[in-house]
Amino acid sequence: MGFHVRDRSTGPAREFERTYGLRYPSIHDPDGTLLLAFPPALLNPQAIPSTLVIDRQGRIAVAVSGPVTRARLEPLVDRVAGEAE
Repeated sequence: MGFHVRDRSTGPAREFERTYGLRYPSIHDPDGTLLLAFPPALLNPQAIPSTLVIDRQGRIAVAVSGPVTRARLEPLVDRVAGEAE
């Protein structure tokens, strides 16, 4: 899930999603209220972008601050996806 916190309108975020072919849900959060509801140790608002991988129980399984490459992210997602319920 993505949080769009930089722009007041949704246009730039939607264009970014189209340009990069993003297929995960995104939330428009221009004032950062939802972003700030996360514990800072898991999702630091000063570390944008941040990536969270959610497990099957809806818990945060992995938190990465800063940019992340596909090569770094895929093994993390694969590990979480392979965990037993």
